[in-house]
Amino acid sequence: MIRRTILTGVIALTICLLTSCGGGGGTNPSMALYGSIEGYVYAAIGSEPAERVADAAPTGYKPVTGASVNASAGGASKSTTTNSNGYYKISALPAGSCNVTISKTGYANKQYTVAVSANSTTTVGGTGGATLAPAAYGSLRVTANVAGAEVIIDGESTGFTISSSGQYKTFSYISAGSHTVGVEKSGYPTPAEQNVEVSAGATSNVTFVFGEPDLTPPVADAGDDGKTFVATYYTYQYQYGDVRDYTPHANSYILDGTGSYDSDGGSISYLWTQTGGPSVQLSSNSIAKPSFTPSTEGTYAFSLKVRDESGNWSNTDYISVYAAQPTGKIVYYTSDGIDAEIRTVNADGTSLAQLTYNSTTDRDPVWSPDGTKVFYACNPTGTM
Repeated sequence: MIRRTILTGVIALTICLLTSCGGGGGTNPSMALYGSIEGYVYAAIGSEPAERVADAAPTGYKPVTGASVNASAGGASKSTTTNSNGYYKISALPAGSCNVTISKTGYANKQYTVAVSANSTTTVGGTGGATLAPAAYGSLRVTANVAGAEVIIDGESTGFTISSSGQYKTFSYISAGSHTVGVEKSGYPTPAEQNVEVSAGATSNVTFVFGEPDLTPPVADAGDDGKTFVATYYTYQYQYGDVRDYTPHANSYILDGTGSYDSDGGSISYLWTQTGGPSVQLSSNSIAKPSFTPSTEGTYAFSLKVRDESGNWSNTDYISVYAAQPTGKIVYYTSDGIDAEIRTVNADGTSLAQLTYNSTTDRDPVWSPDGTKVFYACNPTGTM
């Protein structure tokens, strides 16, 4: 009995010591010496392998999606990939020194050594994130004759502008190869884009000359206010075997901004926005004649602005469309050239129903005075 009591005490003491070694206070001993790393991965705009999918990156950079991140610490190795924002996180890494390698096809690998602390998360690359450089890259020097001209590379805004007339902006880490470069400045006609060949280790130059400023804004015309219905309509298709296929369609309304114009005769772009009424989805907010489907009875309000080739925006024009939902029920007959059948439908197009099913002609239906019955003419003998 004495030996058994001593052995039990030793076991309890050993468990207690193990718990205290992990940080004490009820901490799970299996996780006490583990931490995490996280960070963002960016690349300069003009680096072709990356995709710009978010605007959280520093100016001139874009998030890199699908970059591989490998972390090795304390004999353990874990990996993940960056998401659409360039973000990644790796958890349950042993505390201590951790080697991090970030790679992406078309880029040079980036390596970091960071300290992983127990029960905390270490940010790799700091708040600015890790930046990848293309495997082969050069520089691009852009010059313009107008201060404030925004520089665009490969269709993406760099977020940088030319500081003063005749000055230039140099962009580094541009992947070797062909690129399109452009500039924009509100109030000026936009010069044509230029194709530039960037060589590894060299600087390519491109110069833009803006024409005289165009300070006359275009005119937006959203059309006249309108009315429509919250309703359903049907298309009819006759198939062999006397099968009738009625396909329902929700009634839509088409807005019309074709009255908008640029006094200089140039092309314009459109921006429609819903400003009131039940929420609906426009077929497009950037075309002259978008459509929408009224969801419930009410007044739907929209605004239209147009932009000319020089970047000038028009004043805003407004339009409202009232959509009514008809009530009541309609009775009618349909014919396929062989016979006719009686049908009913709600006035708003819902609840389509067929009342008669036969091979004779049923036609000219009318409601009874109390609206509960339908009277119609029929020809079962074929003598009429």
